[in-house]
Amino acid sequence: MRHTARALVIYNGQVLLMERWRQDDKSDDQLHYFSFPGGGIEEGESAPETVVREVEEEMGVMVKVNRLLAVQALPTEEHNYFWCEYISGEPRLRDDSIEAMRAKDGMNMYAPTWLPVGDLTAAMLHPVFRPVLPLLKDLAAGQIPSKVWRF
Repeated sequence: MRHTARALVIYNGQVLLMERWRQDDKSDDQLHYFSFPGGGIEEGESAPETVVREVEEEMGVMVKVNRLLAVQALPTEEHNYFWCEYISGEPRLRDDSIEAMRAKDGMNMYAPTWLPVGDLTAAMLHPVFRPVLPLLKDLAAGQIPSKVWRF
């Protein structure tokens, strides 16, 4: 089971996302979608530490973790979604990031970006992340859930 920590960062009505284009493994189709920044929790690292590290590594953005909002259990993965506060930085793909290295193969492209929350639709998100959209919209409206969502 792979455990990940993901950031839900809203700032000035926009959400921090990684826009991605990649070649489908099963066809010649080019897939295009958005995902929430984050990644695998490393040994000896807490989930909040992972979020801070991954957002900085992937996006060049510094965040502060407020709290856990949701846990998504899948057959081979568990995603932990954290409400994070934007501190500083502009979304950019760092030259030393795994994403930048993967992009060199010509099969993958990544673009860290801010997107207005109101413009984000479920269809734009990778299918794994679509259940999080209602939570994100509540968060953008200032409605912080009192308990951790589980789905």
